[in-house]
Amino acid sequence: MEINKSQMELILELMQGKTLNEIAETLNTTYNNIQKRTNNLYKKFNVKNRKDLSTALLQQNIITSTQITKNFRKRFKTKIEDTPISEEIEELTKQELQYLFLASRSKTKKDIMSIMNLRNMHECNYIQACICRKLNALNMINALFIAGKLNLV
Repeated sequence: MEINKSQMELILELMQGKTLNEIAETLNTTYNNIQKRTNNLYKKFNVKNRKDLSTALLQQNIITSTQITKNFRKRFKTKIEDTPISEEIEELTKQELQYLFLASRSKTKKDIMSIMNLRNMHECNYIQACICRKLNALNMINALFIAGKLNLV
C-alpha cells in the first residue's frame, strides 16, 4: 500500500500518542482536517482505531515498532513487542494460510466466509482461534503482524 509524504507525517504523529488537537497544532492545520485525514487512513487500512492502525502499519512494514512511542503504548494500552518473533511455530494448514492471506488483504469475515465457502461464522472463529494458537498470537491483528514478520502472507 502506498503512503504519500503527508500521510507518513500524520502517521508518525499518530504513533507518538498525541491527541488530534496536538497533531493539528504541530502540523499547523485544523482539528477537522486531521480528523478527516485520520479517518481516511482508517478506511485505507480497513481499521477502526489507532491501535489497529499501528498493527496494520507494522504488519505491512510501513513503520517499525521503534517508531511507536512509549506514550502511544501507554495511552492506547498496547503491548507492541520490540523483541524478535520466534520462528518456531506449529505449521498452518492450507485453509489457515488462505484465511490469513485474505485477512491481510483487508477482507471482512463475511467476505472470507463467502470466498472460502465456509458454512457459518463459527467456522471462521474456529479457524481464527487455530491461527492465533499456532502463532502464539493474542488476536487476529497480532496474528497478521506475526504472519507478516514470518513472511507467511
